[in-house]
Amino acid sequence: MKILYILRTKFGLMGTNASYFIPNEVARHHDVMIVEGPTYEAEIDLIVVEKHSLNIQQVDERDIDKRFVGLCKFISDFKPDIIHIFYHHQALELGKAIRKKFGTKVRLLLDIRTPLLEDKFSIRSRVQLKNIRFQKSYNMIATHSLYSVKTVFPICLLPVREVSYGVDQSAFHVRSKAWQKNNIDLVYTGAIAKKRKIGQLLIGFKALVEMGDAKSLQFKLHLYGSGNRINEMKALAKQLHIQSQVVFHGVVNQSELAKDLHNYAIGIGYVPFGIYKQAPALKTLEYMCAGLNVLASNTQPTKDLTANGFRLNTYDNSASGFANGILEICNKGWDEEVVKKNHELVSQYDWKTIVQKSLLPIYQELADM
Repeated sequence: MKILYILRTKFGLMGTNASYFIPNEVARHHDVMIVEGPTYEAEIDLIVVEKHSLNIQQVDERDIDKRFVGLCKFISDFKPDIIHIFYHHQALELGKAIRKKFGTKVRLLLDIRTPLLEDKFSIRSRVQLKNIRFQKSYNMIATHSLYSVKTVFPICLLPVREVSYGVDQSAFHVRSKAWQKNNIDLVYTGAIAKKRKIGQLLIGFKALVEMGDAKSLQFKLHLYGSGNRINEMKALAKQLHIQSQVVFHGVVNQSELAKDLHNYAIGIGYVPFGIYKQAPALKTLEYMCAGLNVLASNTQPTKDLTANGFRLNTYDNSASGFANGILEICNKGWDEEVVKKNHELVSQYDWKTIVQKSLLPIYQELADM
């Protein structure tokens, strides 16, 4: 079977792990081609995964008509059985154009990994109406969240199949001993962007530092990632007088981060509420892969993890909730049995398992239509 993947932007971009881990794993089973989207200058330094030996091509056009012309060349040459498109602002129009030119023989799968992140009602409604109109060009939707599907298609007419978010568990080094109880390093990985509201995290950390001083506990917060608010957050850390205890590492290679995470004590699975209330608990899984204790925002996906047996602490995104949550973890300390249990449970979210148990059967279902 031949699978062609269409990406919004460059392969290996920070925050788009499904679009590089899925093709990489599927390539073990089927013939794969990946077509990258255009290069955006702001994203050049955000590539966190190497291309390996995959068949990766690029259509470096932002105009949809020019982009479609470039895609047609690769589709005609590769002759895929299935085209797997990761949702972005041009995905529905591209699907319609591909269907019109190549007919019903090729199967189209739309992969929705995030909710529609548009706050303005007028723009959001216009996008949703267009999406509803164009959705019939696709054969099926894959997603890890029905909530995300509903934001893209308020009225969904297509069959929907679950393909969970995942991690490359084998890439992580696992903490094997307790951390120092008086000098505690916290770690957060993710975008430092306006909509992520990292300021709430820094204010919570300030409250923790003040409580820690009274207990002779020293804390440091390490942040990995970049975005449009990094300078603003550095200024906020200085304003809060915690600049010496907050370290901005910027963007690092995904494999390097996976190897280094185990050196920290507590992973912070902070997610702002609102449009991210159903965001996957991906950071939380990565921390548990590395054997860390975890404090995570009390979102529905986090609640689902605890309901499935994972052991982690949660909080309500308030400053006091953050500080008290970390101190509670400090009082309990590192527990090897908890780490082992979480590590065992994470295996069901490993990309190898997800592709074999969920995605490959979906491809076969599409091929049999």
